[in-house]
Amino acid sequence: MVMARHWYSSSPVVDGHPLLDEPGFWPAYLADLAEGFTPEAFGSDPGDADAMLDRLHDRSAWPMFT
Repeated sequence: MVMARHWYSSSPVVDGHPLLDEPGFWPAYLADLAEGFTPEAFGSDPGDADAMLDRLHDRSAWPMFT
């Protein structure tokens, strides 16, 4: 993550690993690839997936996964 901070020092990039275990992460993260699947197909609540989409697209704290 140190290297990522150097590359993106002017951007609000944050470590996204804590999000991996959050409810709704996988259906939100894979939303573009899983078109037609509902969050329930991933065992997730639609509200959790919507909230996670907001977190993944938050420009003030852009999550990065390495």
